[in-house]
Amino acid sequence: SIDSVGYSSDILLGNDNFTSGDSLLSSTINSSTYDACNLEFDVIPSCEELKFKYVFASEEYPDFVGFMNDAFGFFISGPGINGTVNIAKLPNSNIPVTINNINDFTNSQYYVPNYNGTKVSYGGFTLPLTASIKVIPCNSYHLKIVIADAEDADFDSGVFIEANSLDCQPSTSTAVLCANQMSMQICGLSVYYSY
Repeated sequence: SIDSVGYSSDILLGNDNFTSGDSLLSSTINSSTYDACNLEFDVIPSCEELKFKYVFASEEYPDFVGFMNDAFGFFISGPGINGTVNIAKLPNSNIPVTINNINDFTNSQYYVPNYNGTKVSYGGFTLPLTASIKVIPCNSYHLKIVIADAEDADFDSGVFIEANSLDCQPSTSTAVLCANQMSMQICGLSVYYSY
């Protein structure tokens, strides 16, 4: 991103990419979205719970809290899940991750101000959050990661996904092997190969 280097005080305005928003994210936050960026993929887990860690950041912080509502969603659908579910939520709640839901005044325990841009070129960001959901091993799930401007197309937001954090730990002491998969033990770590 062109806005990812330097101090946030040096940025006058984010980019309006003149692209559409995302209908799924718009309906989740009940607001129009713009300039959506998404990544979609399928996984076949060999565990009973999928989870990953992420940080949401925005140029909308702190000046446009209450006026704009940039958002992040991590949607999943598949067996055992009713429709498509957003798992990017505040801990122990159904509250989606947006600038109006996490800031200096609302759910501030998850918010890190960054007014002088000393960490990244955003006015603020969340503490690391974890998205998780129970799944049925050896079944295919569709995942969609999406971030978008809301209410306007200016002042961008970003999401940082922790490396190797898309985690699929078995909840039982024995890992599940799916069809076309082999396992071997290396120093107590189970490694799975698909063929």
